Amino acid sequence: MKRILCVDDDQDILDIYEIVLVDQGYSVRTTIYPLDIFRLIVEFKPDLILLDINMHRANGLEICREIKSYVANKNTPVIIISCDDSIHKAVCDFGASATISKPFEVANFVETVKYHLSQEINV
Repeated sequence: MKRILCVDDDQDILDIYEIVLVDQGYSVRTTIYPLDIFRLIVEFKPDLILLDINMHRANGLEICREIKSYVANKNTPVIIISCDDSIHKAVCDFGASATISKPFEVANFVETVKYHLSQEINV
């Protein structure tokens, strides 16, 4: 079963992610605490990470860059999901695999997740 780690400071959004992704057959872990992400990566070993940009005390773009800087995580897809205008820099400047703008359509969300999990490169 593929594992997805979802990080957003809005619990309602995390609840939506969890409902949709569990229904699709994924194992899901969520957190409203972006500073816990590196501990959760080690513990949960996600196959994909969903990450917001503007979170309390954290910038998801910088977190994405840091995630991708570690050899063990460089092939883990990170999808930035946000309504922030800086989302357009996420792929080129911060190493994200894809972006989804909020609000999003559930079908597009699911297809993007499926696509990036199917592209996963095992090292």
